[in-house]
Amino acid sequence: MAQDCPRHSRSFGLLMAAGTALMWAVLPLLMRTVLVHCSFTFIAWVRLAFAAPLLFAVLQLGGYQPRRIFAAPPRNALGAGLMLAVNYYCFARGVDAAGAALGSVLIQSGALFFILLGVFVFRERLSRRQASGVVLAIAGFYLFYLNRAALSASGESYVLGSIYLLAGGLAWGVYAGLQKSLGQEANMQLINMLVFATAAVVLTPLVDWPASTAVAPGTAAVLALLGVITLGGYGAFVEAIKYAPAAQVSMVVALTPLLTLAALEVLSLTGLALIAPEPVSAGGYIGALLVVCGVVLVVRERSEPAAEFSQGGASNVQFLEKQHYAAQEPHPSRRLAL
Repeated sequence: MAQDCPRHSRSFGLLMAAGTALMWAVLPLLMRTVLVHCSFTFIAWVRLAFAAPLLFAVLQLGGYQPRRIFAAPPRNALGAGLMLAVNYYCFARGVDAAGAALGSVLIQSGALFFILLGVFVFRERLSRRQASGVVLAIAGFYLFYLNRAALSASGESYVLGSIYLLAGGLAWGVYAGLQKSLGQEANMQLINMLVFATAAVVLTPLVDWPASTAVAPGTAAVLALLGVITLGGYGAFVEAIKYAPAAQVSMVVALTPLLTLAALEVLSLTGLALIAPEPVSAGGYIGALLVVCGVVLVVRERSEPAAEFSQGGASNVQFLEKQHYAAQEPHPSRRLAL
């Protein structure tokens, strides 16, 4: 277990968690820099189309035989791919309409939707602490939205963007629930590769391709970096939960929206005009802090022994922790179809 690891291993795990938070924090900022050159659908598609073959190559080199899963793909994995496509589409659309700040905060709703899905679908118990976290996060979402809408000249854009971002959070909650329903029936690294590929295929007909086949080198570099972050963020997170306690990892990763806001503040203070300014007042920072505290309360690992994978008590961090341990068999012989 991660909790039994030596101190240096735990430090490495927390370093990976910090790396995950940093990568996810700069993601909406990088998206904003290329949204002036590319459509949001193209950006969402590139992230998936870059990550899927890269993960395929890594698995192939590791002896996982990734082609096998395409012969008998689990139905729930295909459904998860569809939901991930919706998540990427809505997140990109929301960031395009409402900005990186609101995007980084409202997309945290995915953790809440996942927990609520577990309550109503998987019949999990919602503790008082988790219920308090849900209420706290909802209050933070609302406070931050009001603050950004008041400081923006385009109220309609923020309403539309918020709707898309919350829809993206809901799609992520369903995606995570479908992944969870797969349990340990298949190697989860193979499942993730299939999910990425499925999502890329789903988005392909919706892509608004660039007018020119030649993309500027700077834009192409940022798009490639978005693909690396898409896969690298998950890889760092897996390493984090391997070496550090899930509760500590969840608290570090939950800082993502605050890091995004800090990066925006740095850009504003230094005068770097990489993206349009997104001012946030004290009320907005309070709202973001409430969201972070609420999400930590919701997803933090319970103090009692972990429940079985299909039973109550699994947070999204515990869920991904079990995914990691399910991915250790180098030559998967488990049944791939449900």
